[in-house]
Amino acid sequence: MPDLKRQPEHLLLAEQGRQFFHHQIQVMKTCLARLDAGQDDPELIHDLRVAARRFTSLVRQTEPFLDARWCRQAAKTVHPVRKVTNRLRDASVLVERLASMPAEQVPGQDVADLADWLGHEQRKHLEKARLKLLDEKFRRKLDQLDDFLSAPAAAAHLLRAEPTSRDLYALHSIEDVRSALLFCQTAKLLALRQLIVAESELPAEVLADPVLAAGFLEVAPDVIHRIRLSAKDFRYVLEFLAPVLQSEPLAAWLDSFRALQDQLGAIHDLDLAQERITRLEKCGPDRKLSQEWLDLCAALKRAWREERQTLLDRLQPQWSDWTAERFECKIYELIFQKSAQSDVMADPLG
Repeated sequence: MPDLKRQPEHLLLAEQGRQFFHHQIQVMKTCLARLDAGQDDPELIHDLRVAARRFTSLVRQTEPFLDARWCRQAAKTVHPVRKVTNRLRDASVLVERLASMPAEQVPGQDVADLADWLGHEQRKHLEKARLKLLDEKFRRKLDQLDDFLSAPAAAAHLLRAEPTSRDLYALHSIEDVRSALLFCQTAKLLALRQLIVAESELPAEVLADPVLAAGFLEVAPDVIHRIRLSAKDFRYVLEFLAPVLQSEPLAAWLDSFRALQDQLGAIHDLDLAQERITRLEKCGPDRKLSQEWLDLCAALKRAWREERQTLLDRLQPQWSDWTAERFECKIYELIFQKSAQSDVMADPLG
């Protein structure tokens, strides 16, 4: 461990990390306390998952600058939150998608029967998640992590013990690390954009035109999921670095990322719903097939495919403009004072 008294600036990243990680643990514990008190609102599970996702995302992103062993152990402690709630999340998505369908698109008694069955499945998975999340061993580990992060002195223990070079330790200043974190997430997001271009059979000039590409752009569910996670990681690191970023461009970019996540999340939910209804189509909720049931499944999948394509077309103007140059300008604007010549960045993601 380096001499922290001689190098107080090295605590900056670790202290910001300690406070961020501790806040997410506090959110998780609050949600668990409400579950323990008998509350069964699915939104509790959502809030719990978001806090766990924020925690693991920033642990992963800052691991190169912090103690790797602690980062891996902390992520392992929080991992069960996501693992035990995945089925509940999938059931909740299908319940919400079904409830949002216009009555004229899914007529008949089968849709009511499906809604009732899904409601039962949602409650069943919620109870299973509750039992596992309130497990004494898991909560004890979470309490230990909370106790560690609640002490300001913990920041010193989050630093890497290696390398010992004084020059390399300068990287632990949050002002210096911000560029590395932002450009790393930029590279990941742009790589996924290039994957969309590479896998598309559309000519480059058509793909670059949102009007011409409308209705023809296809993006696989796994790619949407990866873009969605990458966009979340980007937003989380922006929030983490907020104390050392310019507030006005930061607010604009955060708003644009939230809007992007909402759109990607809606597409992802449709993908989950289609996947689940395809599995149910083979047996039916009561394992009895009927023509009415098959017609219902076909109607749901058709409606969800059309909605998905509409959402994809709306996204096209955004990611067609994702370029390294534009992101570099945005990052420059986040770090330095906005200049009079920066009006080229009027669009937060453009």
